[in-house]
Amino acid sequence: MHPGLLVLGGFLLGTAGVKAACSRPAHRAYVRTTVWGLQAKDYVERVVDEAKAQCDDIMAEAQYVKTVEDAERDADEVIIGQTVVEDEDGDVTVAEETVVEEKE
Repeated sequence: MHPGLLVLGGFLLGTAGVKAACSRPAHRAYVRTTVWGLQAKDYVERVVDEAKAQCDDIMAEAQYVKTVEDAERDADEVIIGQTVVEDEDGDVTVAEETVVEEKE
């Protein structure tokens, strides 16, 4: 086959391809594909927002449970007495004597 014919065939095929890419049906296909892409993007964003909301709920509940448990643990400690000691330098030290009550 003659190389000039190959070049001419490639040119014609390229021209026809550009013409087909600019046609009305091709334009509609590009628009529909873009719409599907935008719908997929919106869906993914909604799923991510829901996951973030669930994580925030879990963190808030965990912080609440930790606060309650810390308060219960602190309530179990009974201060028997306090001793205030002052050094020669004027530093004040507070010594507490505590007893932890066992839960039954």
